[in-house]
Amino acid sequence: KGGKRKQGGGGGGRELNYLHAENKDEKSEPNILHRHLQKGKPKSINALLDSILSTTFEGSTGTLAWRETKNANRGAYKNRRRNTITFGVTNVRKLSEPDPDTGLMHGSYFTHILQGGSAAGSGGEWKALVDDGLFLYSGGETNAPILLKNRPDRNYLSTGVRAFGLSMMSLSFLFCLASFVLVIFNRKSGTMKAGQPIFLGLLIFGAMTMTFAMLTQSFDENSGWSEDQLSAACAATPWLVSVGYLLIYCALFSKLWRINRVMQFSKRKVEIKHVIGPFAVMVIAALAILTAWTIDDPFKWDRSVINDETGETAGKCESGKTVEYMVPLAILMALSTVMTAVMAWKTKDINDKYSESKWIFYTIAMQVQMLIVGLPVVTILQDDSSTDASYLMRVMLIWTVAVSTILLIFVPKAVVIVGGGEKRKDRSGGLGGTIRISGLNLQSPLTSVVSRSTKSSRAKGDSFKNGDHFEDDNA
Repeated sequence: KGGKRKQGGGGGGRELNYLHAENKDEKSEPNILHRHLQKGKPKSINALLDSILSTTFEGSTGTLAWRETKNANRGAYKNRRRNTITFGVTNVRKLSEPDPDTGLMHGSYFTHILQGGSAAGSGGEWKALVDDGLFLYSGGETNAPILLKNRPDRNYLSTGVRAFGLSMMSLSFLFCLASFVLVIFNRKSGTMKAGQPIFLGLLIFGAMTMTFAMLTQSFDENSGWSEDQLSAACAATPWLVSVGYLLIYCALFSKLWRINRVMQFSKRKVEIKHVIGPFAVMVIAALAILTAWTIDDPFKWDRSVINDETGETAGKCESGKTVEYMVPLAILMALSTVMTAVMAWKTKDINDKYSESKWIFYTIAMQVQMLIVGLPVVTILQDDSSTDASYLMRVMLIWTVAVSTILLIFVPKAVVIVGGGEKRKDRSGGLGGTIRISGLNLQSPLTSVVSRSTKSSRAKGDSFKNGDHFEDDNA
């Protein structure tokens, strides 16, 4: 209770402010501020603070008291005691029609109060005010959601893992660029001419196309990309992977098929148009499937909750018709691989300078093993929250297909060209035959063109009707 009073007689007395606390406990000490102000000599501002902290009185919400703790060195010493505080909850709800007074579509309702301390072990208890009904949560439900102590994990791609993936992508691009430079600067050499530069260029382009698929999978919202940008990257990924893979294997198949036809009819001119048919059909079929997929239900970026209790989320590319379109694409990719393997087997006895059958077998074997092991793992991790692990597996699968093809096809050629092996082969001699490939006229020994059984028959003096000659067993 506060007020003013005059001190001294008559009209010349001075006014003094005073504060008086009515204590229910008669044994409590007199109010400190009251005592000092009555004397007219307040010592300091601490006296005012101490007087307030020692005051207990009845308010509109119940008894008011301070000094949560008795230790003056602790911050709670100045707090109001929580068991004297009344807490209230106001529930904001969406209205079915605008409020007649405010015109708003939301209204507030006082639903609960808490008295007697905190609800967690201090004797307090929440009491519902039935007049305004139960508290409604955001979903319109009355059951409270699980409280979150930490921010929900969003399973973003780790910075270090992304850096590793982009480094692998850069390394793949470097190998492709080095192979392209090798072809361009040595395109007039016998080794590169025999390797058919047009198909080597398509092979490099296919490897680079697949490598770009590593880029489209290396980002998420944490990288600053919007949902539309991520959806565009998702839609581009199957194009890059499938078209790149088909370019690699269709180039290898056409290259082997062409040299096989040359070796069967050495005086016949075999041009690119004579072997491009299967290549064109498979690529056009893949483009048609991808176009239909993109129009119908393309991959889109989707971030969904994977743990209802913690609110944990994960983002990935989703499509409602993945199986319908992925299966025919996988069939085309598998068919191109089988066709290339069969043609490599048919040309296995031809000199590696022309067919590279041995290296193509190694490439196919390595990639098939990697895909058999890797694809199931990627499928399992795709449904898990292991964003980093799933990303690494996808990146390594793409990298293995692109880089293994480049290295196993071009490194042997580089060794021959740089190491001078081509000149030694030219000096080795041997019975010659004319090979014509799109105007290319090579005078080259056809060592190891036929199998050992065919060689044996040639040793007896037999000859082919077309005039080709092969070395005997003693060559």
